Order: sequence, then structure tokens, then C-alpha cells
Amino acid sequence: IGRVITINPKEIELKGEKRKIFYGMIADESAVLPFTAWRDFNIGKGQVIRVTNAYTKSWQGIAQLNFGEYTKIEPSEEEIPETQEPRKCKVEELKSGLGSTEIVAKILSIKDKEVEVGGTKRKVYFGIIADETGKAQFTSWHDFNLKEGDVVKIVGGYVKSWRGIPQLTFDEKCKVEKLESKKIKEVNIRKYKLWELIEKGGALDIEVEGNVIEVREGSGIIIRCPECNRVLSEGKCKVHGSVNGIYDLRAKIILDDGTGAVNVIVNRDLTEKILNKSLEELKKIYDEAKDNASKLINNNFLAKKIKVIGNALRDGFGTTIIAKEAEIVDIDVKEEAKKLLQEVREVSGSYEA
Repeated sequence: IGRVITINPKEIELKGEKRKIFYGMIADESAVLPFTAWRDFNIGKGQVIRVTNAYTKSWQGIAQLNFGEYTKIEPSEEEIPETQEPRKCKVEELKSGLGSTEIVAKILSIKDKEVEVGGTKRKVYFGIIADETGKAQFTSWHDFNLKEGDVVKIVGGYVKSWRGIPQLTFDEKCKVEKLESKKIKEVNIRKYKLWELIEKGGALDIEVEGNVIEVREGSGIIIRCPECNRVLSEGKCKVHGSVNGIYDLRAKIILDDGTGAVNVIVNRDLTEKILNKSLEELKKIYDEAKDNASKLINNNFLAKKIKVIGNALRDGFGTTIIAKEAEIVDIDVKEEAKKLLQEVREVSGSYEA
């Protein structure tokens, strides 16, 4: 039994046929969960419903309800409050499933776009909020006249996620108050151990450090479609067919710090910086011998210690960091030996205890 918080139609293609489905959020006193209805159950926003024979799937570590062919949905007389007692949160504590939050944060960026919901065009506002603990995305379905730099208290929003990154969502039923005198400490980039990041799933503007244990296939010079930016295969794009591609450069690596491992994608500018060679120079090497270009990537990345700053995303293949900054870290052998010795002593001490 739960209250429908949002519901929206969507047209998809399944086995070559177009099909209309519905997606949204449902809540009770304990949590807010995403749902997908594979047919029209004639349910609306704000309605309290009893659902039987539904099933759940896990997507990116989050439980999702699915209403299928054998699902039965009927109105319920049970009272579920439209708003729960707000839970005070810091940005770092936002996670999918939280309902009725109270948070004080700074608007770092805000944009708007027009979307179609149920055949009606609506304006939606989205951007980044932050406090001293971290950053998160937000979506507002009402114009609260928010501006970049505003410090606001948002009461009644709920949290979902996109690829592991928490998204605070709020609308006209929520209370949004500008705090003129409130100051938010400067938001610093948060440094994570990789196990922490993997457990969290996704985050904005994080810093990690580790050793490159693998340079993955797809690294080096690639050719992209000028229309959709997809990587070409044998000169062809999956969508646009044969095209005159655009050369690009990237490194796809696996980073390990001893506590966990993540994928990292390093873009052209950062790869050029680490290789100390431009794309044009690498194209000459590539044209002479593709293997030489691959060896150059491997020699400059593999087994090197690297510091990365970027956004962490989670999908079915694990956690991936899209690097904004990346640099090779010089290893101080004596300092590393001291750290290793200290770790051994701590482990030995724990066994003796």
C-alpha cells in the first residue's frame, strides 16, 4: 500500500513494437521507491493504492517495483499522509528512497527546460546543490525563483538517483525558503577511498588516488561519428551508417588503491597531458603502426600511481569515474614503505588483541 507521488507516460520499443508504459515514484511512511507499470492501471498522482502480485528488480543497487500483466491495483482507504515528518539531512546523506527531507544547501547552478508530461508542456528546473559535505543534483517542478548562489532550506523533497548520483526532487507542495543570512562553508572536493566510493555508488566532484592495474581495450585513438559522437566500428556508426569520422583520444583504465577498484575514463585533453603528445602527433604514430600507439598509452599509464578528480557514476558494470583532472603521482619510496610498515603493525596489533 502506498501513495503515488509521481506518474508519467513513456513510449518505448520492445521487440520491434512500440509500447506505452508508465513510470513514477510511490511512497509510504518508510520509503520512496521508483516503479514501472507495463500497462495502464488508471492510477493518478496523490492516489493511495493497494498493489498485489507486483515484483521487484534491483537496478544500480536500488529496488524498483514493477507492475506487470498479473498485477492487481485497486484504490485503498488506508490513510497515508501526503507528507512525512521531515528528516534533516546533509547533502552527503542523501540517498535514493528518502522521502520528506529537510536540507539547507547552496544553489551552485540552475537551468530550466520544457518537458512534456501527460500531453502537457511543463517547465522544469534542474542543477547542483551543495553544502560542506558534498554536492548533489536537484530537480524542481515549480518555479521558486531560485538563483545561483542562493542558500535555501528545502522541506518535503524526496530523493531518487541517476546512475548512483542522488537527485533531490521537489515541487509546489514543498516549502522552499531563502536564507539571506545563512552562509555555507566553501565546498571542497571530497577525497574517497575506493571502497567508500564503490559502496556509495555515485558522487559529484570526488578525488581518488590509486595504481593503474589495467589499460582497457578501447584506449588510444578512436574515431567518432560527427552526428552522435558514438565510436565508429570499421568506419560505420550504429545509427548513422558510413560517415566521415572525427579523430579523438582517450584512456580507459582500471584504478586500484588496495581497498577496491574502479573504471576511469580519461578524455583527450588529459590523455595528451599525461602522454606529453598531441593528438596530431599520435595520429602519425597510429598511421605508421597501431601497436606503437597502444604501447605508448600502456607505457605511460600502466603500473603508474595516478590522482583523479571527477564524477563517479554507477551502472551494471560497476563504478566509473569520468575524469575532469588526472595526473601521475610521483611515488616517495621511503614514505610508501613507512605507510606499509605502519599498516602491517596495525594489522599485527589487531590480531594480538
